[in-house]
Amino acid sequence: IVDHWMGSDAAQGGRAELAVAHQLQVAQTILHACAVVPRPDARLVTRRNLDQLPRLKTLLLCNVHHLDATEAAAIRDWVRGGGRLYASAGSSLVTTRGQLQPDFQLADVFGVSLEAARWTDFEHYLAPTVAGQEVFAGWDAKYPAFMAGPGFSVKPRAGATVLATRTLP
Repeated sequence: IVDHWMGSDAAQGGRAELAVAHQLQVAQTILHACAVVPRPDARLVTRRNLDQLPRLKTLLLCNVHHLDATEAAAIRDWVRGGGRLYASAGSSLVTTRGQLQPDFQLADVFGVSLEAARWTDFEHYLAPTVAGQEVFAGWDAKYPAFMAGPGFSVKPRAGATVLATRTLP
């Protein structure tokens, strides 16, 4: 799990603690869905200890908007070296100085480029492609998966496999 440093928790009105709590909740949900038992050696990786990445098999970026160039490069190198990455929502779209980027800093790693970001929650549906049927078991084009939350329109890069597409209700 990578989290950006948000300054003192008190200065952020408790948001730093909430961000970490959210990321841990997402991680637990993913692990439960994949029938994975959390390991006692799981660790929180921050920019202060990026040297811990080689010890990990999987990294979760749970809506981690803010990354700096050093963090993005370390994650990119780690993935190229065989690490597995889960990233959600706007992960890597903003620098740690708060500058929104025109594309994901890790677009090359994600296999997609940003077309449009919708930061506010809205209801939408995801219909699995043929390649995504296993991932979206139980849903299909007639009965797509319901989603409520922010949405990001992306364009697949060469070599990417599209697992689902957004569809109208």
